[in-house]
Amino acid sequence: GKLNDNLTLTCSAAYTSGPLHIAEAALSTADTAFTGGNTGTDMEADWEGFGNIQIDQKLDNHDVILGFNVDQADFSSYNLTFPNWTNINNYTENLSQYSGDNETTLSLFAQDQWKIFPSLTAFLGVRWDHWISANGSVYNTLLAQEQTYPTESFDQVSPKASLVYKLDEHGSLRASVGTAFNPPTSAELFLFQSGNNTETIPDPTLQPEVDTAWEVGGEYDFSTQTILSATYFNNNYTNLIYSDAQ
Repeated sequence: GKLNDNLTLTCSAAYTSGPLHIAEAALSTADTAFTGGNTGTDMEADWEGFGNIQIDQKLDNHDVILGFNVDQADFSSYNLTFPNWTNINNYTENLSQYSGDNETTLSLFAQDQWKIFPSLTAFLGVRWDHWISANGSVYNTLLAQEQTYPTESFDQVSPKASLVYKLDEHGSLRASVGTAFNPPTSAELFLFQSGNNTETIPDPTLQPEVDTAWEVGGEYDFSTQTILSATYFNNNYTNLIYSDAQ
Protein backbone atom coordinates (compact mmCIF):
# COMPACT_ATOMS: atom_id res chain seq x y z
CA GLY A 1 0.00 0.00 0.00
CA LYS A 2 1.21 3.48 -0.89
CA LEU A 3 0.56 5.70 2.14
CA ASN A 4 1.73 8.85 0.33
CA ASP A 5 4.11 9.84 -2.47
CA ASN A 6 7.16 9.06 -0.33
CA LEU A 7 5.99 6.28 2.01
CA THR A 8 5.15 2.68 1.07
CA LEU A 9 4.12 -0.22 3.31
CA THR A 10 4.50 -3.81 2.10
CA CYS A 11 3.21 -6.86 3.98
CA SER A 12 3.20 -10.54 3.04
CA ALA A 13 2.39 -13.80 4.79
CA ALA A 14 2.19 -17.47 3.87
CA TYR A 15 1.35 -20.71 5.62
CA THR A 16 1.82 -24.21 4.22
CA SER A 17 0.27 -27.22 5.91
CA GLY A 18 2.07 -30.53 5.50
CA PRO A 19 3.27 -33.08 5.47
CA LEU A 20 5.30 -31.99 2.43
CA HIS A 21 7.74 -34.61 1.16
CA ILE A 22 11.19 -33.06 0.80
CA ALA A 23 13.18 -36.24 0.10
CA GLU A 24 12.54 -39.95 -0.01
CA ALA A 25 15.20 -42.64 -0.23
CA ALA A 26 14.87 -46.42 -0.54
CA LEU A 27 18.11 -48.33 -1.04
CA SER A 28 18.05 -51.91 -2.24
CA THR A 29 20.14 -54.68 -0.70
CA ALA A 30 22.41 -56.87 -2.78
CA ASP A 31 20.36 -60.08 -2.40
CA THR A 32 17.00 -58.40 -3.05
CA ALA A 33 17.98 -55.91 -5.71
CA PHE A 34 14.75 -56.14 -7.70
CA THR A 35 11.89 -57.51 -5.57
CA GLY A 36 12.88 -57.52 -1.91
CA GLY A 37 11.69 -55.44 0.99
CA ASN A 38 13.76 -52.69 2.51
CA THR A 39 13.77 -49.59 4.69
CA GLY A 40 14.32 -45.98 3.71
CA THR A 41 14.18 -42.43 5.07
CA ASP A 42 11.47 -39.86 4.40
CA MET A 43 12.11 -36.16 5.09
CA GLU A 44 8.98 -34.07 5.60
CA ALA A 45 8.04 -30.49 6.36
CA ASP A 46 5.05 -30.85 8.67
CA TRP A 47 4.20 -27.15 8.32
CA GLU A 48 5.88 -23.84 7.52
CA GLY A 49 4.88 -20.23 8.12
CA PHE A 50 6.35 -16.99 6.81
CA GLY A 51 5.64 -13.31 7.44
CA ASN A 52 7.25 -10.05 6.31
CA ILE A 53 6.56 -6.35 6.81
CA GLN A 54 8.58 -3.57 5.16
CA ILE A 55 8.43 0.23 5.13
CA ASP A 56 10.05 2.32 2.36
CA GLN A 57 10.54 6.01 3.12
CA LYS A 58 11.95 8.44 0.53
CA LEU A 59 13.66 11.57 1.87
CA ASP A 60 15.71 14.28 0.14
CA ASN A 61 18.85 12.28 -0.62
CA HIS A 62 17.90 9.08 1.16
CA ASP A 63 15.76 6.04 0.44
CA VAL A 64 15.30 4.24 3.76
CA ILE A 65 13.99 0.67 4.18
CA LEU A 66 12.94 -0.83 7.53
CA GLY A 67 11.59 -4.35 7.90
CA PHE A 68 10.79 -7.39 10.02
CA ASN A 69 10.72 -11.02 8.92
CA VAL A 70 9.71 -14.29 10.64
CA ASP A 71 10.08 -17.81 9.25
CA GLN A 72 9.07 -20.90 11.23
CA ALA A 73 8.93 -24.55 10.17
CA ASP A 74 8.63 -28.00 11.70
CA PHE A 75 10.74 -30.68 10.00
CA SER A 76 10.45 -34.43 10.56
CA SER A 77 12.21 -37.54 9.29
CA TYR A 78 10.81 -41.05 9.70
CA ASN A 79 12.18 -44.49 9.04
CA LEU A 80 10.10 -46.26 6.37
CA THR A 81 9.53 -49.92 5.57
CA PHE A 82 8.88 -50.79 1.93
CA PRO A 83 7.23 -54.14 1.11
CA ASN A 84 8.78 -53.65 -2.32
CA TRP A 85 11.35 -50.89 -2.61
CA THR A 86 10.59 -50.45 -6.33
CA ASN A 87 7.21 -48.97 -5.31
CA ILE A 88 8.12 -45.97 -3.18
CA ASN A 89 4.44 -45.02 -2.77
CA ASN A 90 3.74 -48.15 -0.69
CA TYR A 91 5.37 -47.94 2.73
CA THR A 92 4.78 -47.95 6.48
CA GLU A 93 6.13 -45.13 8.68
CA ASN A 94 7.81 -46.11 11.94
CA LEU A 95 6.84 -43.07 14.01
CA SER A 96 9.06 -44.13 16.91
CA GLN A 97 12.14 -43.64 14.71
CA TYR A 98 11.76 -39.88 14.44
CA SER A 99 14.36 -37.23 13.72
CA GLY A 100 13.91 -33.50 13.23
CA ASP A 101 13.35 -30.17 14.92
CA ASN A 102 11.32 -26.98 14.98
CA GLU A 103 13.22 -24.03 13.45
CA THR A 104 12.46 -20.32 13.82
CA THR A 105 14.29 -17.32 12.36
CA LEU A 106 13.38 -13.77 13.42
CA SER A 107 14.97 -10.90 11.51
CA LEU A 108 15.08 -7.10 11.67
CA PHE A 109 16.70 -5.17 8.83
CA ALA A 110 17.37 -1.59 7.76
CA GLN A 111 18.98 -0.01 4.71
CA ASP A 112 19.72 3.55 3.61
CA GLN A 113 20.41 4.33 -0.04
CA TRP A 114 22.21 7.66 0.33
CA LYS A 115 22.91 9.79 -2.76
CA ILE A 116 25.98 11.65 -1.48
CA PHE A 117 26.68 13.35 -4.83
CA PRO A 118 25.01 12.95 -8.23
CA SER A 119 27.78 10.54 -9.20
CA LEU A 120 28.31 8.80 -5.83
CA THR A 121 25.76 6.62 -4.00
CA ALA A 122 26.23 4.76 -0.72
CA PHE A 123 24.22 1.74 0.46
CA LEU A 124 24.37 1.29 4.25
CA GLY A 125 22.53 -1.61 5.83
CA VAL A 126 22.33 -3.86 8.86
CA ARG A 127 20.37 -7.03 9.64
CA TRP A 128 19.78 -8.85 12.93
CA ASP A 129 18.87 -12.54 12.88
CA HIS A 130 17.76 -14.66 15.84
CA TRP A 131 17.77 -18.37 14.94
CA ILE A 132 16.25 -21.07 17.17
CA SER A 133 16.30 -24.87 16.84
CA ALA A 134 13.89 -26.49 19.35
CA ASN A 135 12.63 -30.03 20.05
CA GLY A 136 15.67 -31.54 18.34
CA SER A 137 15.72 -35.33 18.14
CA VAL A 138 17.86 -37.95 16.37
CA TYR A 139 17.06 -41.62 15.93
CA ASN A 140 20.44 -43.33 15.80
CA THR A 141 20.01 -46.36 13.56
CA LEU A 142 23.32 -47.87 14.69
CA LEU A 143 22.38 -47.73 18.39
CA ALA A 144 18.64 -48.26 17.70
CA GLN A 145 17.67 -45.49 20.10
CA GLU A 146 16.42 -41.93 20.06
CA GLN A 147 18.47 -39.03 21.41
CA THR A 148 16.95 -35.64 22.25
CA TYR A 149 18.76 -32.31 22.35
CA PRO A 150 18.18 -28.99 24.14
CA THR A 151 17.06 -25.83 22.38
CA GLU A 152 19.86 -24.03 20.54
CA SER A 153 19.78 -20.37 19.55
CA PHE A 154 22.12 -18.01 17.74
CA ASP A 155 22.14 -14.22 17.23
CA GLN A 156 23.91 -12.58 14.33
CA VAL A 157 24.25 -8.91 13.39
CA SER A 158 25.18 -8.52 9.71
CA PRO A 159 26.22 -5.02 8.57
CA LYS A 160 26.97 -4.09 4.97
CA ALA A 161 28.30 -0.98 3.23
CA SER A 162 28.62 -0.32 -0.50
CA LEU A 163 29.74 2.57 -2.68
CA VAL A 164 28.86 3.03 -6.34
CA TYR A 165 30.64 5.74 -8.34
CA LYS A 166 29.20 6.60 -11.74
CA LEU A 167 31.97 7.51 -14.16
CA ASP A 168 29.50 8.69 -16.79
CA GLU A 169 26.31 7.38 -18.40
CA HIS A 170 28.24 4.35 -19.68
CA GLY A 171 30.27 3.08 -16.73
CA SER A 172 30.58 2.77 -12.96
CA LEU A 173 32.90 1.54 -10.20
CA ARG A 174 31.74 -0.21 -7.02
CA ALA A 175 33.07 -1.53 -3.73
CA SER A 176 31.36 -3.28 -0.81
CA VAL A 177 32.05 -5.03 2.49
CA GLY A 178 29.70 -6.95 4.74
CA THR A 179 28.75 -10.14 6.53
CA ALA A 180 26.18 -12.87 5.86
CA PHE A 181 24.44 -15.52 7.96
CA ASN A 182 23.49 -19.11 7.01
CA PRO A 183 21.99 -21.46 9.65
CA PRO A 184 22.38 -25.26 9.38
CA THR A 185 19.48 -27.22 7.91
CA SER A 186 17.37 -29.67 9.88
CA ALA A 187 18.91 -32.55 7.90
CA GLU A 188 22.47 -31.40 8.73
CA LEU A 189 21.54 -31.20 12.41
CA PHE A 190 19.37 -34.28 12.96
CA LEU A 191 18.95 -36.58 9.94
CA PHE A 192 20.74 -39.92 10.53
CA GLN A 193 20.81 -42.17 7.44
CA SER A 194 22.19 -45.68 7.06
CA GLY A 195 22.90 -47.24 3.65
CA ASN A 196 24.67 -50.30 2.31
CA ASN A 197 28.14 -48.74 2.29
CA THR A 198 27.73 -45.35 3.98
CA GLU A 199 26.52 -43.76 7.19
CA THR A 200 25.32 -40.15 7.17
CA ILE A 201 25.79 -38.88 10.72
CA PRO A 202 24.31 -35.47 11.61
CA ASP A 203 25.88 -32.98 14.00
CA PRO A 204 23.37 -31.37 16.42
CA THR A 205 26.11 -29.04 17.69
CA LEU A 206 26.51 -27.24 14.34
CA GLN A 207 26.56 -23.46 14.54
CA PRO A 208 25.40 -21.18 11.70
CA GLU A 209 27.91 -20.21 9.06
CA VAL A 210 29.08 -16.58 9.03
CA ASP A 211 30.70 -15.05 5.95
CA THR A 212 32.72 -11.83 6.02
CA ALA A 213 33.13 -10.64 2.44
CA TRP A 214 34.36 -7.72 0.41
CA GLU A 215 34.58 -6.94 -3.29
CA VAL A 216 35.61 -4.26 -5.77
CA GLY A 217 34.66 -4.05 -9.41
CA GLY A 218 33.24 -2.04 -12.24
CA GLU A 219 31.79 -2.12 -15.71
CA TYR A 220 31.79 -0.02 -18.84
CA ASP A 221 29.51 -0.07 -21.88
CA PHE A 222 31.53 0.81 -24.97
CA SER A 223 30.01 2.32 -28.11
CA THR A 224 31.04 -0.84 -30.00
CA GLN A 225 28.22 -2.78 -28.27
CA THR A 226 30.77 -4.35 -25.92
CA ILE A 227 30.38 -4.38 -22.13
CA LEU A 228 33.51 -4.89 -20.06
CA SER A 229 32.92 -6.01 -16.45
CA ALA A 230 35.41 -7.10 -13.79
CA THR A 231 35.07 -8.02 -10.09
CA TYR A 232 37.50 -9.13 -7.41
CA PHE A 233 35.92 -10.62 -4.28
CA ASN A 234 37.00 -12.39 -1.12
CA ASN A 235 35.01 -14.52 1.35
CA ASN A 236 36.13 -15.52 4.84
CA TYR A 237 33.90 -18.19 6.41
CA THR A 238 33.49 -19.01 10.10
CA ASN A 239 31.85 -22.31 11.19
CA LEU A 240 31.86 -23.62 7.60
CA ILE A 241 29.42 -26.55 7.26
CA TYR A 242 30.66 -29.42 5.12
CA SER A 243 30.45 -33.20 4.79
CA ASP A 244 33.44 -35.33 5.81
CA ALA A 245 33.69 -38.74 4.09
CA GLN A 246 36.00 -41.27 5.76
